Amino acid sequence: MVYKLILSLLLVTTTLLADFNFNDMKTLKAEFTQTIKNEAGKVIKYTGVIYIKDNKKVLWQYLTPIKKNVYVLDKEVIIDEPELEQAIYTHLDKNIDITTLLSNAVKVSADLYKTKLYDVEYFLEIKNQKINKISFKDGLSNSIEIDFKNVDTKDELDDTLFVFLPSNSYDIIEKY
Repeated sequence: MVYKLILSLLLVTTTLLADFNFNDMKTLKAEFTQTIKNEAGKVIKYTGVIYIKDNKKVLWQYLTPIKKNVYVLDKEVIIDEPELEQAIYTHLDKNIDITTLLSNAVKVSADLYKTKLYDVEYFLEIKNQKINKISFKDGLSNSIEIDFKNVDTKDELDDTLFVFLPSNSYDIIEKY
């Protein structure tokens, strides 16, 4: 489950970057609302902010309904759960060829594109040259939509934003 979350977050992260001239862009900051709906119709909404620097440092900062931070630093991933005082450290073992994935995206309608990664089909909604929404069904048949707003590629992001330092009270879980 954690691995599928990480793959989905990486796809979303790289898709956000793909909508801009990547060679010129050094940072990205956007607010997001992630809506997850299971087959029984139960809905959970998360809100937060995503930060990306140099396509090598990513922080998904979930703010509601629970606080959670997902750091993606090259192939290392840290899932920080402050309310549980725990952090999960893991590595990505599958290579994600995002360039090929995105170049294979098919235009479905004026603002909608479709692409696929590891048997999951993603729909990308692009408005005004910016990513507006990503939707997909995960491996558990949950419908997931991530809406973005206030996308900013101009702000400088300090490297310390991407540094996770757990307190002594944290449980550290390593899944390699």
